[in-house]
Amino acid sequence: MPYAYPLTSRRARIAAILLTGLALTACASSDLSDQQLDELAAGTLAVFDPYRCPFEVYEGEEIDCGYLIVPEDRSDPDTLEVELAVAILRSPNPNPAPDPILYLSGGPGDSALSEVDLWLESPLLEDRDVILLDQRGTGYSIPTLNCPEIEVLDYWDEVTVDDEADAAAECSQRLVDEGVVLTTYNSAASAADVDALRRALGYDAWNLIGISYGTRLALTVMRDYPQGIRSVILDSTYPPEVQAYEEGAVNGLRAFEVLFTDCATDPTCNAAYPDLRAVFLQLVADLNHHPVTISVDDPEYSDPYDVEINGDALSDELFDALYDTVVIPYLPYVIYETGQGRYDALSRLVAGTLAGGVPESEALGPANALQDLVDSLWGEQDFEDSEGAYYSVECREEFPFNALPKAEAAAADIPQVLHDSLLYDTYLMAEACAVWGAGEADPVENTAVQADIPTLVMAGEYDPITPPGWGRSAAQHLTNVTFYEYPGVGHAAIDGGDCPLGMAAAFLNNPTTPPDDSCIARMDGPAFYVP
Repeated sequence: MPYAYPLTSRRARIAAILLTGLALTACASSDLSDQQLDELAAGTLAVFDPYRCPFEVYEGEEIDCGYLIVPEDRSDPDTLEVELAVAILRSPNPNPAPDPILYLSGGPGDSALSEVDLWLESPLLEDRDVILLDQRGTGYSIPTLNCPEIEVLDYWDEVTVDDEADAAAECSQRLVDEGVVLTTYNSAASAADVDALRRALGYDAWNLIGISYGTRLALTVMRDYPQGIRSVILDSTYPPEVQAYEEGAVNGLRAFEVLFTDCATDPTCNAAYPDLRAVFLQLVADLNHHPVTISVDDPEYSDPYDVEINGDALSDELFDALYDTVVIPYLPYVIYETGQGRYDALSRLVAGTLAGGVPESEALGPANALQDLVDSLWGEQDFEDSEGAYYSVECREEFPFNALPKAEAAAADIPQVLHDSLLYDTYLMAEACAVWGAGEADPVENTAVQADIPTLVMAGEYDPITPPGWGRSAAQHLTNVTFYEYPGVGHAAIDGGDCPLGMAAAFLNNPTTPPDDSCIARMDGPAFYVP
């Protein structure tokens, strides 16, 4: 069956646009360049189709939305098209810089448009327009590779690797039955989309900001389409030359060890939470033998709910918390409180309210008074992340270059009590990639990118998933680059305070000169919470 497009009239409107282009070719061909005429004949001409935003735009906000229409498979002239959702946030500056920012979100599979609220508040919007692109298969793009089959799994109910792999197989088969060519959802194809978007919007140059997987896509664009890139910020870098699944468990333990060491060397933290590492490991072991049930008061739900926490679940929650710079200072407190049978702090960690914040999904989701309309067009879906896009990228261009025995050998020195938690993703990918059907990428997708484009590489000291060493690795192969590591900061360093954000802004204003980094010396690491 064909793609289930949410707007049945879109195909006719797209056809009309292309027919208009054909008419221009016949009647006023001078309006199109020779390159555009060649692309039109080959079916690869990128078209930007303005359309209403899938989220509420409030008074005073200038946002233009639409779809970039590109071939699903650029090697097949008869391919179907994919439609990539785009939001252009206009700077309040009446004379913004001519080179906007293109934000490349992570995952792979995260929706950039779901972060619109954060970008509307960003100081980086003051001088430049910011463009958000939902990469192919993600967010509001069409088709979506979202997997409800995976989302319905209850992760508090002992979901196994086999459960997730079976759900992935179901999702893969459904997408294939709908006509999706899974092998076309990857970094190289998305890099071509990025270049097509720049040309379709008419920009001579722009700046790329990638976070997490977005850095891998940015590096791919730098490799394949360097023209038109003024500067690049790589934040929490995931470069192609690493073996992510062989290193994953070791990288996770590294972040935990940073926490234990910083607490031990901080007199206040050490006095309140002595022997934090030993207490944590014993707590994980105890909870794996004797799980506890805690009540979670999550603002996303009207009533509290109960969850069972074993040692692996605790380890997973703390691992995820290491992403968040604001939450990191509370983690020794959570460990000790949980160890003493007081679960309020752990409950608030699970709910996403430990540091006085709101759950991640609420924080990142756009305010959306059009939700009834969106639901009627799309059905109820999770737009924030696409499991299918994740598997299509990772199973094609990362996992095939990893070996499960090497991952297990690398984890040999990790405390045994953490093995199940820290190796889970590697075991899952071994099973899921075997059934997903993404194919195997050319070895170039596992090779370091070389480029001479002005680049700022940023890393958080506590980042458990894209460690600072990965940023250094990428920087070693770039000839016009500066690298900075920020103490006390987790994943997405640019969100780690005024220092990294200010340095990013300074770099964008003058990418040929390294930004002033004196503020880093004033970052002392986490101010650990002690009641």
